[in-house]
Amino acid sequence: MNTPQVKGLFLSGGQSQRMGQDKSLLCYRGHETEIERWKRHFDELGLPFHWSQRPHQYPATLFPSITRLIDQNPGAGPLGALITAHQHDPEAAWLVLACDWPLLEGTDVARLLQARHPDFPVTVAMHQDRRQPLFALYEPVFLAQAAVAWQAGEQSLNRLLQAAVAWEVSGWEAERFLNANDPDARAQVEAWVRR
Repeated sequence: MNTPQVKGLFLSGGQSQRMGQDKSLLCYRGHETEIERWKRHFDELGLPFHWSQRPHQYPATLFPSITRLIDQNPGAGPLGALITAHQHDPEAAWLVLACDWPLLEGTDVARLLQARHPDFPVTVAMHQDRRQPLFALYEPVFLAQAAVAWQAGEQSLNRLLQAAVAWEVSGWEAERFLNANDPDARAQVEAWVRR
């Protein structure tokens, strides 16, 4: 049996109400936005990259070279976006990455990929003894089960992940998971990048 191809899914379909501006379009390193930075990292890793977004969230002229995946379940959170990705390509394993963690690097994605165990439904980063649903590699078997749960009314990716059999990857630097969700956290990230 062939190992499923990995595709990247960058989640940016939230409202960014606390930050007050779109987090995927922020620049922490020069003039490169977060969406551009992650597209570059996935290109360097040789992985297809998809930008998950709400319908009409961005003009078509914005970064036209980046493949968009329009969330068919807007407002339903990360699980809705992941279900959309699975419906787009049910044979793929989807590596999910949120726009909230600007201190994660391409090397972190490479490490998660290297740690991948395709026989496990999920390979997931651990931080503070918790599985991180927005930095995880979901195999098709997990996604098929998640789609069934979704149809039955489940809307929490975190709940499904915590109940799943998963290969856990620990030992990350703590700052990688600094959640940049508001201006104060953004300032912390900017100070860290300048170090």
